[in-house]
Amino acid sequence: MMTPHEKLKSQLPHNFGHQPFYRLRWRFDFYSKPTKYGGWNAARQDNPSDMAAFVDKTGLVRASIEGEKIGAWTVQTLFECDGTDYASMEWNMAAKVPVFITGEHIRPGSVVGMSLITSCEKITVYVDGEIQRRPLTKHEAQFKLREHLIGG
Repeated sequence: MMTPHEKLKSQLPHNFGHQPFYRLRWRFDFYSKPTKYGGWNAARQDNPSDMAAFVDKTGLVRASIEGEKIGAWTVQTLFECDGTDYASMEWNMAAKVPVFITGEHIRPGSVVGMSLITSCEKITVYVDGEIQRRPLTKHEAQFKLREHLIGG
């Protein structure tokens, strides 16, 4: 007999190598103001005020990536870091594009994950719940990715 998790896994299509068990969003918890949330799988937003990069990080205590489990609709924290170590968030997208194509071809991608960048590493959470951590490369570390500086 299949467990509910196995049953859900058999029904979900693969999305660029990942089965989408979760819809993802960013979350910022603050010391003296309300928590801010991103939209679920909301990588393509037109309003900058809805983007993580444009949230005022003053008093940031914790930055995290949350997942809403498809089918169960429960929310859980998949990764978190201290607000003082947070640098940036990135969506990870993938799109299928025909190999033999002429001219310009624009196609929206599908969300396959979300990355949280700290002062020294990049943590990627995929829609299937897999988490990968790696140190920042020298090239990545050269960029001023910090969206905020404590006391600065």
